[in-house]
Amino acid sequence: MNIKYTIYNFDNEIIKHGSCIASSLNLQPQDGEFLIIGHINPETHKIVNHIAVQKTQEETNQFRLNKQLYQTVAFNGQENDETLNQKISDHFYGLIDVQQWRHDNYKILRKKFYPDAIEYNDAQVKINSGDPSLYAEGMDQQIDYIEKCFDVKIRFPKE
Repeated sequence: MNIKYTIYNFDNEIIKHGSCIASSLNLQPQDGEFLIIGHINPETHKIVNHIAVQKTQEETNQFRLNKQLYQTVAFNGQENDETLNQKISDHFYGLIDVQQWRHDNYKILRKKFYPDAIEYNDAQVKINSGDPSLYAEGMDQQIDYIEKCFDVKIRFPKE
């Protein structure tokens, strides 16, 4: 029967989990590592004096925030501001200033919310087709594309 274990280091940082047969437990930790029986969840627990203890809510929130900082907020580029702000807030467990995040990450937001460049390319083909009706349609399409880009720039300013 396999025994679940958690490995942690001198800084009491949980670094990995595993399971093995009892006779192999002593082979699992490397130099500077320690083993504790059971899978200890680093989100909700920490190691203190070689014992797993429950984190405070503040410590759990900080762990979640640190974890989320390296993951992208899930949005599809169609959200209105209220929905987008809620998604950002939810992603970071309500622990950040949403407007500051939007300001700091305007490039990510612009990239996701800009219209598809295919719209612009299609407009150029129509403009250069030599057909007067396609030319007019292409010009309208190009103006619409540029307006959408400006709307995104205004919505997600650099400053």
